[in-house]
Amino acid sequence: MNLDIGDIFPDFTLKDENNNDFTLSENLNDQHFVVYFYPKDETPGCVKQACHFRDSYEEFLKFNCKVIGVSGDSVESHLNFKNKNNLPFTLLSDNKNILRNKIGIPNDFLGLVPGRQTFLLKKTGEIIFTFHSSINMKRHIDEALSTLKKMS
Repeated sequence: MNLDIGDIFPDFTLKDENNNDFTLSENLNDQHFVVYFYPKDETPGCVKQACHFRDSYEEFLKFNCKVIGVSGDSVESHLNFKNKNNLPFTLLSDNKNILRNKIGIPNDFLGLVPGRQTFLLKKTGEIIFTFHSSINMKRHIDEALSTLKKMS
């Protein structure tokens, strides 16, 4: 399943950094979501991307949009990553990359590294923006915000 603009993002339940269940459909309510997939906690590119999301988080909230980061790292790793980098958003553990594989996010760098992809979801779960790049971390944030601004 490769997801694109106009598709409905599949519902899922994953553990957050506090080991609580997070189910997308129970949280959509009346807000938008950025769901961004990244390779690994504490790697230079992932720290850079997470900190860009952190520094822009208030902008996302102005558009009634929450941010969620997803990787295959453990709950414990996510909690450390979140605390170390002062991240104000939820991190979800996609153990064994089951969700990543289900939605078809390709690996990068000759298939050696999990891919970096961002989805912006409407309140209905419909994908209104998607961006895939492992080297241009800031564009994930800038283009998602630009899409939200165009909608308002």
